Amino acid sequence: MLMHELELEGLLHRELEALPSGDRLAERRRQGRGLTRPELAVLMAYAKRSLYPKVLASGIPDDPALDSVLRGYFPRRIVEATGELYREHRLRREIVATFVTNDVVNSLGIAWAWQMMAETGAEAAEVVRAYWIAREVTGAVARWEEVEALFEDPAVDTDVQMEVMGGVDGLVEGVSRWYLQHANDGDAASVIARDRASFSELSQTLRGVGSDAWRADHALRRESLAARGVPLPLADAAAWRPELTYAPDVIAAARATGCSLAEAAHAFFALGEKLHLDWLEDQLSGIATETRWQRWALAAVRDELHATRRDLTEQVIVAGRGAPMDEAVERFLAERAAAVARVERLVASLRADGMADTAAAMVGVRQMRSAFA
Repeated sequence: MLMHELELEGLLHRELEALPSGDRLAERRRQGRGLTRPELAVLMAYAKRSLYPKVLASGIPDDPALDSVLRGYFPRRIVEATGELYREHRLRREIVATFVTNDVVNSLGIAWAWQMMAETGAEAAEVVRAYWIAREVTGAVARWEEVEALFEDPAVDTDVQMEVMGGVDGLVEGVSRWYLQHANDGDAASVIARDRASFSELSQTLRGVGSDAWRADHALRRESLAARGVPLPLADAAAWRPELTYAPDVIAAARATGCSLAEAAHAFFALGEKLHLDWLEDQLSGIATETRWQRWALAAVRDELHATRRDLTEQVIVAGRGAPMDEAVERFLAERAAAVARVERLVASLRADGMADTAAAMVGVRQMRSAFA
């Protein structure tokens, strides 16, 4: 898809760059092979060439959230000596656009921004803005650096290193997607200032919510990673990291209902267990997709499942009227026994038949949502 888009822009000529045609790429896929490193290097350069002018033409270089990028570009002593004059540099927008373009492509891959544009219909600048918000809200740079330190330890297997790194990438991708869909207004700096502290708080709060069995499951994940050589603090962070993909929904639910983050998180993850939403999410992750349309459809189903979970969380909190969250969840489900029974039958059917394709996933999630409509 990326090569095709670059060709449409008039940037890329495959033959001149010795890149494979569509037929040759299809043949490689059948053989289980992809692009070579030199080919990927060429595409990375073209991806940046394509993305840069789109970022430069947008409001991103002027967003207050990127001021630290411009400030960090100049030697510290020059900034100290000249004060705020760095903001008047004639190439300030070009400096910021270059940095942000490189950061997006280097961090999440050469095709990620184009995949987001294709799946959501968003403009390049909107995707980049969402990425930057997610990067800052999640503290991704520190997380990446912590994992990269593992690469210097020969005792940790490369597969384990890549698994943990993939968890951080997945977190940033998931949170970026949420902000792309739910935070299109205002400057990025305001959104970051609004949500960063809440995200940090939730990162710690998670360990005290949910059922004993749910927390024990995360402890097993942590011990498994530690047994494979991952330092215990990093193993603990990695064990809980998948749940942080839901952080924007939990934060939004808390804000919408006026309850605490801990209460919103407790309701959110309790519903995930009791209504088998966690199981559904796991099944979505195991569905194989062969075409980009199947990938987009699966992503849309996951978005709908997340929205359903957030809606139910808000309903529980409002209906609970200040009761302890365990009691609020139990009362909410008891008052909707018919809907819960319908969900149980649905999940039993999906477990028996298997949820092997996007169609089954779509039906399952839609019925889950309609049960509580």
